[in-house]
Amino acid sequence: MAEGLTDADWLEAFGGVMGTRNPLSDVRPSGWEPQSHTATVVQMMALMKLAPEAAASGINLYQARRFCAWLTWREQRDGRLAPQQFYRLPTDDEWSLAAGMPPETLLDVQERHRSIPRTQALHPWGKSWPPPPGFGNYAGSEARDANWPAAWATIEGWKDDFPRTAPVGRFAETSMGLYDIWGNLWEWCESKKNVVSAEMTLRGGSWVDGGFKPQLRMDYRRFERPNLRETCVGFRCVLVVPDLPAQPLPKVEEKKSTDE
Repeated sequence: MAEGLTDADWLEAFGGVMGTRNPLSDVRPSGWEPQSHTATVVQMMALMKLAPEAAASGINLYQARRFCAWLTWREQRDGRLAPQQFYRLPTDDEWSLAAGMPPETLLDVQERHRSIPRTQALHPWGKSWPPPPGFGNYAGSEARDANWPAAWATIEGWKDDFPRTAPVGRFAETSMGLYDIWGNLWEWCESKKNVVSAEMTLRGGSWVDGGFKPQLRMDYRRFERPNLRETCVGFRCVLVVPDLPAQPLPKVEEKKSTDE
């Protein structure tokens, strides 16, 4: 969550608040259960007892887009962004690039799902299993609290410090200088499953994943309708900086020869 996000900011910028009619689903012994009184982000954070530095979870695609618009408005207003610069969600291609994945030649996002050959490194840490200690926030033995469904699996013999969402920046950064690319929260991408689908793409895995081993693959995509709100789903923004126009080279005056 960005510090300073208030209902007053939303009212000033858009004439409304960052609310939604879609209920937030949280883990309960029976599985994912919708929770009442979570229409706005402030209500959601109060229910989940999240600290201000916690990663923003339980956000559907529409809310994530609206946050990008709000952040663009605020930073342009405060002079931190130029008028042509703006925030948005990453595409599936951009997310893969930020994650340091090898180039993917398949154009259809659905075709990229689990497309890396088994002879190559399937997981972001390599070919071994389970993940190395401290790699990210996944579902280890710590996730099995009173609300964890008995039938749900976790990563056997593995544990991290966070039963649920971790504050940002608690694990090592990637070679690109980014935190929490892998694990913690699924992240919305601005890419559909395919050209005719209404489902959008999520990447990266989360604190609820690990019992189903393929979900921790680098090439694993989750496809959901854009109104999904689960406490394992979040987002990250990308800053779009349009190419600057080419500047003309400075003129160099030719010096006159002094030889006669």
